[in-house]
Amino acid sequence: MRCWQGCPGMAGRRPMIWTAAAPGKLILLGEYAVLEGAPALVGAVARRARVSVVDVDGGFRLRSALIGNEEIEFEFDSDGKLRFLSQLPPSGEAKLQLFRVCVEECRAAVLAFGNSMKPLRISLDTEAFFLEDTRQKLGLGSSAALTVSLIAALMARFGLLDARVPDKSLLLERAMSAHRKAQSNTGSGVDVAASVYGGVFQYQLNGKAGKPGIATHPFHLPPDLLTVAVWSGKSASTPKLVGMVNRLKDANPEEYNGMMTRMRELSRTGIGAIRNSDTPLFLKTVSEYFDAMADLGEAAGAPIISPPHREISAICRESGVQYKPSGAGGGDLGILFSREPERIRAAVQTLEKAGFPAFDLQIGTHGIQIQAVKKEQ
Repeated sequence: MRCWQGCPGMAGRRPMIWTAAAPGKLILLGEYAVLEGAPALVGAVARRARVSVVDVDGGFRLRSALIGNEEIEFEFDSDGKLRFLSQLPPSGEAKLQLFRVCVEECRAAVLAFGNSMKPLRISLDTEAFFLEDTRQKLGLGSSAALTVSLIAALMARFGLLDARVPDKSLLLERAMSAHRKAQSNTGSGVDVAASVYGGVFQYQLNGKAGKPGIATHPFHLPPDLLTVAVWSGKSASTPKLVGMVNRLKDANPEEYNGMMTRMRELSRTGIGAIRNSDTPLFLKTVSEYFDAMADLGEAAGAPIISPPHREISAICRESGVQYKPSGAGGGDLGILFSREPERIRAAVQTLEKAGFPAFDLQIGTHGIQIQAVKKEQ
């Protein structure tokens, strides 16, 4: 493997600051069924997790709003395990579990490549994934975006990834491994793929040891399909909701399989409609997928279509707009879909009066971006 700039041998030059920024995601179609091999339609959004890495003298340091933006020190023990030397705030260890896993995995890769990981100052920024006033998490895949950004910055710094033309398949593999390890192997990985690749694309698990298969040709949403994201008013726990659905799978596999078959076919129909620029069929499929998510939640005893999502849906239907949650449901964000700008505007106006703020998240933004700039002395 070629050693890109940032590898050992840079002595005498100004140190570099390595930065990486990865987008969040919205799932347009295919929730839950994607875990059973169905295709899902996902779009990257213009909210980014940002990581910067720079060499320092002394020890390793971390700064993040997750722990109050206080700079803390850490080191590695003889087994390669990361250990924090500074006192962490309450719940700090849990909040930094993802960081720990990512850095440990990258350090192991650096050592395997024959390099050593020298002291760094690492800064993490996921502020774009929270509501500014209440600090609630929006549900845009912040942990996946942070995973991709952190691993990309570290791999680029130590010569395992070309910052100019990054090997995205390699980055996806590394990031998927770390994200699954940190999250106890739950989830489909669709959010990790969105953070790496960006754009709008079909995502499907291929069933081979859980490795993802990504459509080689990204989709373009039809020009007459309008989308707006809306906040349900509360954050949701995806692992909790998925766990409740998994209990239905164990208790009543026949009912569960029937629901997955229905959702799989709807997802295929909707993605086919996007491929053929058949917006009316896609809008019809969105409505049917909302109903399928509601039925799944009722059968599993899970609040997938929670009262806020039902209220938002009712307002949208009165305005002639289609709506569904994006992701596991329960809370977080949903998406309005329509072909008619005036209907979208009317729905948004009514929703905001009801306390459900709307966001233009620019679905289809670029994937991971990596830069290396010389640090000012």
